[in-house]
Amino acid sequence: MLWVLAGLLILITVFLIARPLVAKPAAHGEQRADYDLAVFKDQLSELEEEHAQGLIDGAALEAAKLEVQRRLLAAAHASKEETHPMGLAPRRLLALALLFVLPLAGGALYLVLGSPSQPDQPYLERLAMRLGTDVSQAQHQLDEVARLTEHLGRHPEDGAAWRDLGRAQRMLGRHPDGAESLRQALTNGEREPEVIAEMAESQVYADQGEVSIQAKRAFETVLLVSPDHPKALYFMGQERMQDNDAKGALHFWRRLEAASPAGAGWLPMLKQRIAEAEARLSGKAPQTQSGAPDIGAMVAKLEARMKENPKDVQGWTMLGRSYAVLGEMEKARDAYKKAIALAPDDLDLKQSYAVMLYEVARSADPRAKVPAEAAALMNEVLKQDPKAFDALYLAGQAALDQGGKSEAKALWSRLLELLDPASEDHADLKKMIDGL
Repeated sequence: MLWVLAGLLILITVFLIARPLVAKPAAHGEQRADYDLAVFKDQLSELEEEHAQGLIDGAALEAAKLEVQRRLLAAAHASKEETHPMGLAPRRLLALALLFVLPLAGGALYLVLGSPSQPDQPYLERLAMRLGTDVSQAQHQLDEVARLTEHLGRHPEDGAAWRDLGRAQRMLGRHPDGAESLRQALTNGEREPEVIAEMAESQVYADQGEVSIQAKRAFETVLLVSPDHPKALYFMGQERMQDNDAKGALHFWRRLEAASPAGAGWLPMLKQRIAEAEARLSGKAPQTQSGAPDIGAMVAKLEARMKENPKDVQGWTMLGRSYAVLGEMEKARDAYKKAIALAPDDLDLKQSYAVMLYEVARSADPRAKVPAEAAALMNEVLKQDPKAFDALYLAGQAALDQGGKSEAKALWSRLLELLDPASEDHADLKKMIDGL
């Protein structure tokens, strides 16, 4: 049946392509020539009338008549060319060639690239395979999403339903939708630490593994209430690593390791991340597990991808973060600069780019001041987001560089209120404020 339908489609396509080639051409050129002739005759008559009325002299009349006659001859020549298109016989040969070439080429291409003998795999089976579950469980999750969506259409204030919808969407791998549903749950009263952590985790997955400033704030909120929360501790460590702060990452990951029960499923991965952070601090290459991805190879692939698609904002952001992990700050700065050129209103990108500007300056001179461009960007960010972490810190440092101790103290005090009082960042920043 499949081959019959494919054959019919090919025949219809060939017919539609070949029909204009074998049809007898219409005499459009003759019709156009007749129209032009009538127009030019009218123009000649009008010229004679204007000469008779004394509006133009004899010399002007002769010049105008010559121009009209020239146009008439040109139109006649063009009409002859239009009435002699490609002959009918060559066009019929072309149509006959298409009749055989197109089906043969299409069939050969399908046999090489397609899978004509492969049975169809229903959507549910593909979904179950991707989720690592069975078909019945995948169907249950789909039904649950449909049921909750319909319920929330009638009861949008039901926070528990938003929470359950977000969790079902997370199970299906729909992390952007899951994050938004859990955000609605928080808005409608479901403010347990686990809901906040799940919302932030979904946002991280939706952002391809990047812990944004908003997600970081959510995890910090969780830790204020639940200091040993596994998700919050893990992703706070990841956020520190993506900011090239291995010491800060170890602070969170060692806390998680100490709080984890024996045999916890995340311990092997956690130990690997701790080893990576320790190796970064010591300046040695981490001992990766067999088969673990090589970040250098990943960066090379990402570089090739950006050459093919230079307008991919997320790609430039990922590349900038990867360069930062490798310690290549100048390349990271350039990648973020290209990202921010494509998304000039993105506050997170502005902060990341400003941080890289400062890091590049410090790599050349550890006592370097915050570059003027970075300071200006941070001021822009703070106008729109007064609680932006990196912006508060860099703006404070920029103020201190210019001798503005009181301004630096005010900015850093605002930042201090946003940090976890039990964190090393809080302790370090408080020492800096006290030293002003």
